[in-house]
Amino acid sequence: MAQDEVPESSSPSSAAAGRLNAAAPEFTPRSAAPHQAHPHRRGPHHHHHHHHQPHHQHQHQYRHQHHHQGEDEGDAAAVVDNAQLVLPEELARRVVKQVEFYFSDVNLATTDHLMKYITKDPDGFVPMTVVASFRKIRELIDRSLLPGALRTSTELVVSDDGKMVRRRVPFSDVDAEEVQSRIIVAEKLPEDHRYQNLMRIFSTVGSVKSIRTCYPQGIDISAGKSSRIEMLFANKLHAFVEYGTVEDAEKAVAEFSGGRNWRDGPRVRSLLGCLVP
Repeated sequence: MAQDEVPESSSPSSAAAGRLNAAAPEFTPRSAAPHQAHPHRRGPHHHHHHHHQPHHQHQHQYRHQHHHQGEDEGDAAAVVDNAQLVLPEELARRVVKQVEFYFSDVNLATTDHLMKYITKDPDGFVPMTVVASFRKIRELIDRSLLPGALRTSTELVVSDDGKMVRRRVPFSDVDAEEVQSRIIVAEKLPEDHRYQNLMRIFSTVGSVKSIRTCYPQGIDISAGKSSRIEMLFANKLHAFVEYGTVEDAEKAVAEFSGGRNWRDGPRVRSLLGCLVP
């Protein structure tokens, strides 16, 4: 399943005026968060919209287009003159925010792609190349620059060699099931299904932690490679609404399914209820 785009509150910033040296090891944001105090040492070893706040798309990419002769494009970083180039603060923030969403509770609980890697690795690491392959990341930054940007995150840990990334707080299948118990799936969304309107609607019955609106993906379920969630929802407009408690989620299902909203409002079901065979 495709990974989500994270809306942001600020208006678009100007993109970098020019492109940077192709072989730069990583970019250092002008106003970066403190470096991780205890870096994890390790050797080599998921069209949706997720909403926390409104978002606007930048008009330009901040990527390089060529590589030094002999550079291994599979490497997370290329060495050149021991120089660190400067990544615009706003762009670094967008990259970090997007990847933090990929590793967020609601995304990991409703998609299988990253969890396949997380559960296979003893420390929950995901190859940097996997994260760099997501469309939104490709549009923003070259993969050789991604490790440097993610090292400014307070929620993620990048391996010393820059080839792997994981959550700072581990997330297991048990954690995923707990989060799923607090998520409802809403279909038949209103014409105005922007974040602000959905938050207004679903907050009437409880405290909403996050909303992830997903657009039809055209998944070929006959291929046999889709997850159960993909097979159930990927070909229709829907939203995953994460409540703070199981009680609020159950209240939302009761309210929107059997209350005054059942005829004209969204169709709402418990995510776990949908997943029961």
